[in-house]
Amino acid sequence: MTKKQTGATLSKFIGGMIAGTVSLATYLWVVRPYFLRWGTTDAEVKRTLLGDELVPNPKTGYTQAITINVPPEKVWPWIVQIGYQRGGWYTYDWFYQLTKSGNFVDGHSANRIISELQMVKVGDIIRIHAEGPYTIAHLEPNRAMVLQAKDDVAPMNISWAFILEPLGSHVTRLVVRNRTDYGSDPGMGLFLTAFTDGGALIMQPKMLKGIKQRSETL
Repeated sequence: MTKKQTGATLSKFIGGMIAGTVSLATYLWVVRPYFLRWGTTDAEVKRTLLGDELVPNPKTGYTQAITINVPPEKVWPWIVQIGYQRGGWYTYDWFYQLTKSGNFVDGHSANRIISELQMVKVGDIIRIHAEGPYTIAHLEPNRAMVLQAKDDVAPMNISWAFILEPLGSHVTRLVVRNRTDYGSDPGMGLFLTAFTDGGALIMQPKMLKGIKQRSETL
């Protein structure tokens, strides 16, 4: 390799390192913080919500929110029917089909209220895929559903809260909060942080928009 070629290769390497560093910094300091609180107010992010006590010391998580122009009782049926082998997630169905976790009652995220999926209770299981069980930990009809996934062996403890708050008589504020804790295993920590970030950046905002669209038009 000539001196000129060596210099060009070194320049490309340095340029790549700089570009990678800038991209990582942009993600960590701009993109990630924005999506970890997508759609929320400062008060919504800071205040305690039902389900927070299930994961008292989270290592990662997010709070997101959306305003829906119908009362809570029009939003609630879409929330309680979510899940694998249920109504789906109202988000990117292609992802669930690709990962073989898109086994939904209608073959896709439901565009209807499915009556047989409306009767849920504390202790029921809501799966994200065949091996991903969440348990309904709290349930207040038209007000709140909180899911929890806990594994003391892994270890892993996740809460996923859907909170409905009326704003007047015909508007609802839907606030969703994820809180995730894990042990000292760096591999598990990296996996769950990536899992949580993927939900916050990609899946959850689309889900909130999907619930809003269905609640307001169907």
